[in-house]
Amino acid sequence: MKPATLKWAIIALAIATAAIHLVIGIPNMFVMFILNGLGYLALVAALYLPQLKRFQTWTRWALVVFTGCMKHSVASGR
Repeated sequence: MKPATLKWAIIALAIATAAIHLVIGIPNMFVMFILNGLGYLALVAALYLPQLKRFQTWTRWALVVFTGCMKHSVASGR
């Protein structure tokens, strides 16, 4: 996969995940869903903002860990 394609796939999937969390969280006032959605938006924005390019490696790993923690918390029922 080309790097540009991967970049747009990451952006699209993160925005879709954030949108799902916000659509579920806002009407029902599920604070954790709202924070999770905002976290995905903040991390994907930080990953590709030119001003934060020097932190791109750390941001990429933060997005991976954030996604892994969310997956683990859903799988374990917490």
